[in-house]
Amino acid sequence: MSFSIPKTIIPNYTTCDTLPSGLPQIGTAIKDLPPGAETAAKKAHSTTVTKLREQFVSDTERYNHALNNAKVRADAAEKVISNERWKKVAAITALVATIIGIVGAIVTTAITGTLPLLAIAIPFTIALVPSSYYTHIFRLKVSDLENDIAAPKQLQAPTLHLPTYYPSDDLDLKQSRIDAQNAMAAKSTLQQFANSPYSPEQITGYALLGDKSPAYYARCLKLTEIFNTVVAEKEQYTATAKSEKTKLKRELESWKSKEDSFINSQEWALANREIVRPRKPVPGVIHAVGNVLTRFQLDNRKSEIATNYAKRSADIQTWYSQTMQNISSAYDKAISSLERQFAAAA
Repeated sequence: MSFSIPKTIIPNYTTCDTLPSGLPQIGTAIKDLPPGAETAAKKAHSTTVTKLREQFVSDTERYNHALNNAKVRADAAEKVISNERWKKVAAITALVATIIGIVGAIVTTAITGTLPLLAIAIPFTIALVPSSYYTHIFRLKVSDLENDIAAPKQLQAPTLHLPTYYPSDDLDLKQSRIDAQNAMAAKSTLQQFANSPYSPEQITGYALLGDKSPAYYARCLKLTEIFNTVVAEKEQYTATAKSEKTKLKRELESWKSKEDSFINSQEWALANREIVRPRKPVPGVIHAVGNVLTRFQLDNRKSEIATNYAKRSADIQTWYSQTMQNISSAYDKAISSLERQFAAAA
C-alpha cells in the first residue's frame, strides 16, 4: 500500500517595502456643482432610462403579438382535441371489438376443432391493424396539440427594471464630494480603506483624502493594491489546499473501495467452498485452497484495512489543518505589516 505524498504549500504573500514610483495628480475631476445640477452621471442615467423604456415598449409589442398568435393556436387545438376524442372512442371500441372477435374465434376453434371457423377471425384481424394504428396516431396528434395549448402560459412577459440615480454617489456634486471625504477620513485601518466604494481614480481625481500630498495618496493607494493582492493570494492558497485534500481523500476512497471489493469476493468464495467441502479446522494449521483466504486471514485483512484507512484519514486531516494554519498565520503577518505601514503613512 502506497499513497501520494501531500503537496507542500508554503505561503509567500506579496509585501510592500518601497514607495511607488510616480505621483498622481490630485483634484483634476473636481466640479463641485450645486444640488440638482445636470451632471455627467445624471445625464447618463437619463439616457439609460430612455433606452430601457424604448426597449420595453418594443419587447411588449412583440410579446403581445406572439401571445395573440399562441392563443389562436391554443383555441384551435382545444377544438380539434375535442373532436378527436370522439374519434378515439370509436377507434378504441372498434379495437376492443376486433380483439374480442379474434379471441372468440380462436377459442371456438380450439373447443370444436373446426378449422374453418378461423376464417371468421380473418376480417377481425384485418380490422385490427387500422384500429391500432389510429389510436397511435391520435396519441401523437394530441401531444402536438397539447403543446400548442400550453404555449401561451410559457411565454414570459417583459419586465421593466430602471436604475436609480443616487445624488449621494455623484461626486460631481459638491456636497456629495464633501460627504465622501468625511467618510474616507473616518477609515482608520487599511482594510476599511481598501473596502471603500471609491476607485483609485475617484480618490485622486476628487481629492477624497483631503489636502494630503501626492506622495500620501500614492502610498495609500499602493498599500490598498497590495492588500487586495494578499487577500486574493490567500484565496488561491486555500483553494489549492482544499483541492489537494480532495485529491488525497479520493485516492484513499478508491483504495478502500478496491480492498472492500476484494474482501467481498473472498468471503463469497469462502462461503461457497465451505458449503461444497466442509472441513474440520486443525489447530495451529492455516487452511487455504488456491487464492481463497481463510476466515482467520480475512478477519486480519479487514482489521488491517480499517486501521490503515483510519490512520490515512487522520494523516490527511492533520496535514490539511496544519497547512490551513500556516496559510492563515502567514496571511495575518502580511496584513499586520501592511496595516503598520498604513498607520505610519498618516
